[in-house]
Amino acid sequence: GWLNSDRGQRALKDLKALLQSEAAAQTGPWAIKDPRSSLLLPLWKQACLSLGIPVQLLLAVRDPAEVVVSLVERDQAVTGMDGWRAQRLWWHHYAQVLHDGADLPLQVVSYSNWFDANKALRQIGNLAPRSSREQQLQALTAIRPEHRRSQRHKLPVALAGTVKTLYRRL
Repeated sequence: GWLNSDRGQRALKDLKALLQSEAAAQTGPWAIKDPRSSLLLPLWKQACLSLGIPVQLLLAVRDPAEVVVSLVERDQAVTGMDGWRAQRLWWHHYAQVLHDGADLPLQVVSYSNWFDANKALRQIGNLAPRSSREQQLQALTAIRPEHRRSQRHKLPVALAGTVKTLYRRL
């Protein structure tokens, strides 16, 4: 019921104002990349629906082991983040976006595949089927192996079976 609360309605009004000005200036598709924003998908859906902006989900699936390492490394000192909490967050974010976006067109890409040139090209081709081979190869230049920092550290705890299962299914 958070979307129907006073705060939720104020956020909806503010988001609609922002989207309206952005949509007027936009000539092509645009995307938002932030895993935490998936928890606000009902807000985004309602705002876009009221403005006639089509919404599609592009779900970038990242290996939960890498997410656990990343969250623990980044947040342990400040929040006490541990491996169990980190994997529960991973599971919750993906489960929530699948639930809230069940009525939307969905395309899934693998974060890991971006670091293998052949797999990345296949993903780019699926995402932008009208793009030329030259454009697809150009897109590859933005992908850097050093962006995958979480593979440098050991997983602090074994992954739960439910997490492994959801990852495989995605």
